[in-house]
Amino acid sequence: MAESYFVGLEFNEKEVRLCVYDPKEKDAVSVMITAGGSHAQCPAHMAYLEETGRWKYGIEADYFAENKGAVLFEDVFDRVLNGRDFEVNGKSFAGETVVAEMIKQAIAFAGIKVPAMQIEVMMITVPKISKYLTDTMEKAFKRMGLAGRQAFLQSFDESFYVHTYYQKYEVFSRNVGLFYFTDDSTVEFKKLHSDTSTRPTTVTVIEGGTVQLSLDAEKRDEEFAEFINGNVNENEYSSFFLVGKGFDRSWSKKSLDILCRARRKVFYGTNLFSKGACYAAIEKSSNARLKNRSLFMGNDLVRKNIGIELVSDGIAVYHPLITAGIHWYEAENECDILLNNERELVFRVSHLEDGKKTNYSMPLPGLPERPAKATRLNIKLHFEAADKCVVNVKDLGFGEIFESSGLSWQEIL
Repeated sequence: MAESYFVGLEFNEKEVRLCVYDPKEKDAVSVMITAGGSHAQCPAHMAYLEETGRWKYGIEADYFAENKGAVLFEDVFDRVLNGRDFEVNGKSFAGETVVAEMIKQAIAFAGIKVPAMQIEVMMITVPKISKYLTDTMEKAFKRMGLAGRQAFLQSFDESFYVHTYYQKYEVFSRNVGLFYFTDDSTVEFKKLHSDTSTRPTTVTVIEGGTVQLSLDAEKRDEEFAEFINGNVNENEYSSFFLVGKGFDRSWSKKSLDILCRARRKVFYGTNLFSKGACYAAIEKSSNARLKNRSLFMGNDLVRKNIGIELVSDGIAVYHPLITAGIHWYEAENECDILLNNERELVFRVSHLEDGKKTNYSMPLPGLPERPAKATRLNIKLHFEAADKCVVNVKDLGFGEIFESSGLSWQEIL
């Protein structure tokens, strides 16, 4: 392996999986992340051992909880997703402390002992993203000494997209289907759709249905075949991916026969998301392959441009603040402006899909009366969801001439 790593790590409700890019193989490869190197996935469990004040990860966490009295947490992802701390006999540990320790212990199996020096780019992929999760992961990365351009976060949907577009063209020449076995009986279907009429090609993930399969093998095959027929048109797909430990070729005779029709390619395994995350890590570097070829239009992307109308040298100008097409949890900006005689701010919002422009007025009640260009305002924007931009404005006054009123205002765009 190279000394500088591109890393993809899948973190979900149950397990952790790890891939690193191997330049000799010219591909992302799975890393065994359990003691003895016997499994490519590890339980997403953490346990705190009060005797030593140390955290144990995965199978070791289970062992220490069962044999050494350690306090076991089997819901690490859920706690981080929802902003819940880890409580141990009156002690409270923030999510970033536990997650940073979990990541460090996982990547150590790849020989990464000093993340800040050995990681080129790391991408963490998760089933869903929340504001709590993004904040916690950002703090965890800092605890690991990782700089802003070394570690990132993305959803399973985006990992699915990147993984698919790193394959040969015949794999994604038409739509691509994903059957995700979230457990032994639950299957989710998603479709990766490409619009080649745009430049670059825009790609979206369309949600399909969900089904509960019987544990009986024959019934399971029948039910899965019926689920496939309900979601798949004959010539619409070029390939399918079957992901998760709930799938097995031993029971899927009829259903696999349906999937393989019309010369469609069928792949199955458990590491699609971690490999996709590893490829996405490469996309953050100068080695990117997909830039200018395709644009992923995921649910976590900001779909509107936001700017403000200003006057410069007597001419009305548009000052951009947020650019569409970036992840909502990475979209933020700040600026200071001087007011003339305005009593409100006007933001211009243009939508990515249709280019439609809308002006939003933000009143500033209580703002003190001052001469033109004697009021300085600080404007900060951040997102709490893909469609929820929070604007915070603060009156800074004007140096020693006019003190700040201390007033602040907030608006949701």
